[in-house]
Amino acid sequence: MKVFVYFVIAIAAIYFVMKKVRRKKSTIIYKQDLLEEADQLSDNSSDNISDEEGIIEVRESVQKDPTIKVKDFVTIYVIAPAKRLFGGYDMLQAILATGLQYGDQQIFHYYQGKNRTGKKLFSVASADEPGEFDLSKIGNFSCSGLILYQKIADYQKPVTIFDLMLDVAYQLAEDLGGEVRLAKDYPWTEELSESIRQQLLKQTVI
Repeated sequence: MKVFVYFVIAIAAIYFVMKKVRRKKSTIIYKQDLLEEADQLSDNSSDNISDEEGIIEVRESVQKDPTIKVKDFVTIYVIAPAKRLFGGYDMLQAILATGLQYGDQQIFHYYQGKNRTGKKLFSVASADEPGEFDLSKIGNFSCSGLILYQKIADYQKPVTIFDLMLDVAYQLAEDLGGEVRLAKDYPWTEELSESIRQQLLKQTVI
């Protein structure tokens, strides 16, 4: 049985690696540029996105005011199609293929630096409460979607991290067959991206 499980994980990993290689060269170059710029950012917090109440705070903030007005956090949802769920090893491999790593609060984080061991740039939690992922039971895990979030006060150039987070959100949506949204019931548009980007530019520290 264990041999079969390892075989399934290996096949899933090969599938997503091949799929990632087939991505358009322009998209890969764009993401590399964002990573290089993010590597040079100076954060304003010694322990960003680390408080245990972070996930709850983000979810409640979006539920109360799902608008394009940027406040403490920027959030992006990736929602599964109607009558479907994300889960299991397919979801895990899709998340890991983006460069996210499992860590604090039992969720995934995108780290600053080429070796991904620096400061957290943004995090990914389950869109369903309590938001955590139990890797020991990932084969039976399922959720209605994922929520990506960044704490804008933590970095001097939050717009760069937003662009990287949005790119990862679209990659997850493509790999999982989901849809990028502002909130579970609010669609995402290019106009929305530009509005958030402009608001973040105003908060950039030069």
